[in-house]
Amino acid sequence: MKKAIILCLILLLLSASLFGCSDSGGENGTEENSEIAEAMTDQSFSSPFSSVKEEDLKLSDDVIRDILSDVPLDRYEIYPDRHIIPLSATLYDGDKATPININDPRLISLINFYNNSVYHGYYSYTQGVLSTSDLESAESESKRLVLTYAPYGEELATLYDTIIVTEKWFVAVCHDVPAYDGEYPDTAFGHIPLYNYYDWLELFDF
Repeated sequence: MKKAIILCLILLLLSASLFGCSDSGGENGTEENSEIAEAMTDQSFSSPFSSVKEEDLKLSDDVIRDILSDVPLDRYEIYPDRHIIPLSATLYDGDKATPININDPRLISLINFYNNSVYHGYYSYTQGVLSTSDLESAESESKRLVLTYAPYGEELATLYDTIIVTEKWFVAVCHDVPAYDGEYPDTAFGHIPLYNYYDWLELFDF
């Protein structure tokens, strides 16, 4: 009899433990959000979309568009230690601010291309942290696409809270993280895919 009671108590404790865990959405959101994210991502990622070298001449828009035609636009590819799906995406054009749906094929393609270029090393970058004036210039560009992320991990690439895409380059920002012993209130770097300035917003049809 005692054994039966003890067995029942153990089963009750196990059931409570299991049901208590299954209701939690965790820091990444609800179970529904997790399913949405899973449906929008591809655990594999592409080989380099271009073999362009840093010393090559600037490519024509037609050549760039041909490169971009190979970039997946239906699923976000998962690159190690990179931000993937943004929390929000907003296109600023003059005084107009337009929210961009995270399912937008243009956005998916742009992020896949950017991550691919950086992950495989086909990009240039600023040697040091952007000055406050350079960051403010990017943040006030007449036309810009602003992506926001939740920082995580320890790699710098996952600690950015914002990526600003301009007609010139991608600016990755850690706001409120001082640089150069507090000389700059934020830490930001400029990234230039395929080693040259191209009108990325136009090329991705924003």
